[in-house]
Amino acid sequence: MNKTIRSLFIAHCSLFIAAASVFADVTVSNVTVQVRWPFNRLVDIDFNLEGEEDEDLLVGVTATVPGAKGTLSAKTFSTEPVMRPGGKKRIVWDFGADYPGMKATGMKAAVSAKPLSAADTPLYLVVDVSAGADALCWPVRYKVEDPAHTVGVEDPCKTTEIWLKRVRAGTAKMGRDKGGARYYPEHTCVLTNDYYLGIFPVTQKQCYYLMGDYKSKFTNEQFRATRPADSLLGGQYPRFNSATPRKSIAAFSNVCTLGRLRIRTGLGFTVPTEWQWEYACRAGEEDVMDDNAFRHAGNSKPPDDYEWKDELGMWDARYGTSYVDQYPPNAWGFYGMRGNIWELCLNLKMSNAAFTNDVALVDPLGPPGGDDKTRVRPARGGSWTDEKAICTPESTDMRDPWKPGPMNWHYGFRLCLPVWNPK
Repeated sequence: MNKTIRSLFIAHCSLFIAAASVFADVTVSNVTVQVRWPFNRLVDIDFNLEGEEDEDLLVGVTATVPGAKGTLSAKTFSTEPVMRPGGKKRIVWDFGADYPGMKATGMKAAVSAKPLSAADTPLYLVVDVSAGADALCWPVRYKVEDPAHTVGVEDPCKTTEIWLKRVRAGTAKMGRDKGGARYYPEHTCVLTNDYYLGIFPVTQKQCYYLMGDYKSKFTNEQFRATRPADSLLGGQYPRFNSATPRKSIAAFSNVCTLGRLRIRTGLGFTVPTEWQWEYACRAGEEDVMDDNAFRHAGNSKPPDDYEWKDELGMWDARYGTSYVDQYPPNAWGFYGMRGNIWELCLNLKMSNAAFTNDVALVDPLGPPGGDDKTRVRPARGGSWTDEKAICTPESTDMRDPWKPGPMNWHYGFRLCLPVWNPK
């Protein structure tokens, strides 16, 4: 490095011992801040994180910058702000995303850490797909504030970005003793790992940025963008090429939605198992859900001349699917999990005989071979084509069996990213 470049580097890489914080048995100390030069919006914050608690901690950052009024709070990170105690850590603040146009030179920062729980500030993983289907990579960032959106409006969180929310590991009663092939018996499920789950099912506009084409059955340009991607035409959606769930995603296929996401982000995206799906759908409650929080068939069934109306651009909000944010979210912030679109799940279907009330299922993936000959997988949630009774809270556990292959217009999917919690 020549002297001129080195002097500029030193001048712009502000290095400070910043404030430490203590939460219960967790201590943050030796905080230093380094603003990258040339400045690319990112700020590296190093610190020591010590404590006896063997649990995930949500790290927060506040800072002061010469010329700025008051204290600045970090809302956007390019590294996950979740850590466990033990030695030196680094978090990367996307300062330019939170404070566009502001200089970070001379920054002094304070770092805090608190246990991560469902009651804490929400944590989102955001995939920026705005560069489109031909991009070599899609940037990923983490947010600790809710996305801004208006029903029916083509907001970034429903079009050029995909937002997934972190779900904490836990134990819950699932299923219902109603009998029949579409229900499974009540049982206890233990999910030992966190996971990120899409707050919306994938929309048609997101699919366009992912795949370069809408591919859905509904074609009216005025209304399709923020409705869920449907039909799964052309084999370009989640691909399942094995009878074993652990190896079921065509991970590196460029013609598969999940394969493209994995290649361009470096992260292991999938769709949820039906237990991950139901756990998030129940949101800590057994059967409580406001009627407005789900979409049922009701008056949304299409007339006999549906396709004719659609081809003429006459299809509108009266027919077919609703906007993914048409109705309020559940208690954990997930939209449209009951009704609107059947959502595909990862695991193979288990027979009812495999469930027992006195044996808990731990991180279930379905049977190793599943229905070996049929390779049937469940879809969950009900759709706009179903009767209201299918999409009520009492039917949270209802399943619609499907096989890989051409799908019709009441199937869609929601993205999931497993987080393997350290033991």
